[in-house]
Amino acid sequence: MACRPQRGVLHGLSAAIIVFTCGCSGYVRTTAVTAIAREIQPGSSAVVANLESSSNPIGEGVIVFVRADSDCAPRYAWLWLNDRTPGYAMDRASQALTPRLATLSDAAPATLKRFGSEPQALRTAVRDAVCQVARK
Repeated sequence: MACRPQRGVLHGLSAAIIVFTCGCSGYVRTTAVTAIAREIQPGSSAVVANLESSSNPIGEGVIVFVRADSDCAPRYAWLWLNDRTPGYAMDRASQALTPRLATLSDAAPATLKRFGSEPQALRTAVRDAVCQVARK
């Protein structure tokens, strides 16, 4: 079961996080949002201001995402495991904002196993989880 979204707004080096409700560690989710925000290209403050997080519905890690304006699915999304492992962009649009991060398609098989699936199935599970939370 995924955690409810957490919004993060970064101001310089500090992060102000508003936590709604969550069944997973707020600290871990805050760390994930901060780690991905640091990777986002300068000039993308609107993206950083709209970052949310949720637990990975089918494996390890935290999903950091920005919702699309037109529907509940993520417009941009990344997966984060821990502070020793770089995050992964879920798709090319997300990777364009975080060029130092590899895409999920480039992840090693062992990393994909930790995330819980191959890239396409994981993208579908993330979309479904984000949309399910939006409907509540």
